[in-house]
Amino acid sequence: MSESAAEPEVVQEDQPRIIKRKRKIIPLQIEDEDEKLHDCYLREMSGKRRDEWLNKMGDNMKMADGKPTGVKKFDAVQAGLIAECLYYTEGDRPVTIKELQEWGSSALVELFEICQNMNGLNEKGREEAKKA
Repeated sequence: MSESAAEPEVVQEDQPRIIKRKRKIIPLQIEDEDEKLHDCYLREMSGKRRDEWLNKMGDNMKMADGKPTGVKKFDAVQAGLIAECLYYTEGDRPVTIKELQEWGSSALVELFEICQNMNGLNEKGREEAKKA
């Protein structure tokens, strides 16, 4: 006979946990080449958009024996996620992938990390979501 999996520990809390359905918004400013600041915000993706983005990224993976072994192409990986989240405050207009690909890579790296965290796409973001 095989041993059954250990029962998960049940944590009793004094109050029920409140899960917020409202998407997170992070206001920020983007400085352009002329040092002009643009008011923007990052908005957490909906569950549907997050799933669609993950599916699209899965299509970029090299697979062997049903397991990812590498990346086929890196086209718009960072800019694609950022474009799902970043909006100009004026006119509530999304920042396009085409615009983002003209920005410095350090700006994209920083925005990409924030987007990953706010959407629970990395370990840090998943841990933060558990604490919220």
